Amino acid sequence: MSNEQIIEQLQSFGFSPIEARVYLTLATENAALTGYQIAKMANLPRPNVYPALRRLVLRGACVEQPEGSSVRYMAVPFSVVGQSHVKNLQMQVEQLAQMIPEPSEENMVTRVEGTEALLVHGRRLIERATLSLDVGSSVGLITLFADDLAKARERGVNQRYLCFDNCPVPGCGLCVAPLPITLENFRQTGWLSMIRDKQEALIVTGYPTRPQVLLTTMEPVIFSLNMLINLRESLISVSKLPR
Repeated sequence: MSNEQIIEQLQSFGFSPIEARVYLTLATENAALTGYQIAKMANLPRPNVYPALRRLVLRGACVEQPEGSSVRYMAVPFSVVGQSHVKNLQMQVEQLAQMIPEPSEENMVTRVEGTEALLVHGRRLIERATLSLDVGSSVGLITLFADDLAKARERGVNQRYLCFDNCPVPGCGLCVAPLPITLENFRQTGWLSMIRDKQEALIVTGYPTRPQVLLTTMEPVIFSLNMLINLRESLISVSKLPR
């Protein structure tokens, strides 16, 4: 990853462009530097560097090291800074969740678009599952939720899987005892359906180019998706009977 890409990523953590460049300079040099040295190395105007350093000190991303009449600065490891930032965000999320009322979702059909929205709503559905998760997926999509599905299994959520891709043996390893639903050659089709507790469904098409996400609590839709899994289970059970 280039320095410019790292700086862009740091901005997603709330760093300004100058703060990100100053912090990366300090972290890369791994030494105590003066504001003058930082400005020279980062190719930044000195009057812009000192305010940025002050803000980085206040956010805990770097520390001051007095040296006579001058001050040097050292970067705090990003693992420390990042974990603290994530913890603060989690606390804010929990506080806001308590203050903002949950909207009613009875008999809903809603649509969202994009990979970020897909991750938000997919993870939310999995996290809310308490009894069961029925999943039909292509490997390209289920990979996004592998960790979330594993955590759901750890808390005792029963899972059933349909494989839309006809994965080659031994399979991708992400589905648990998948039921194959296609006889075609392996291909990453970009389809996903998930049903939690027989109450709410998420259906995705068009990944990765332009994912379209449908969320619904409508019983007919959920019943139809469940019927597909039940039918596939029945067909496989019949095929295994002695002839």
